[in-house]
Amino acid sequence: MSEILVQGSVGDSALGQRARRVGWLLVFSLAAATLTFLLPPIPQRQAFHRHVDQRAWWGIPCAADVLSNLPFLAAGLAGLAWLARERAAPRQPASGWRAGGACGRPCAWESC
Repeated sequence: MSEILVQGSVGDSALGQRARRVGWLLVFSLAAATLTFLLPPIPQRQAFHRHVDQRAWWGIPCAADVLSNLPFLAAGLAGLAWLARERAAPRQPASGWRAGGACGRPCAWESC
């Protein structure tokens, strides 16, 4: 009976740790959003808004500035695809060993 209570406790479980992390993330996000609205705007010169490349390609103004963001889009989509694959079929550790413990050496799951 005591094993069931210990296993079911939220404080030490992975779910409890995740909930705590999400809670801290929400606290910091709310604090950052609040500061954003309370602080005055940062003044910038009008020249800041002029882009280096003024040429238009295929009807896209400042095309080189805009199209230079495509590699970031590709990396983000690749990351989302990887996450979707991981959530669909999470990998299990091979034969109870993992790559490194606190000391960086391989160790068994029970001893780390």
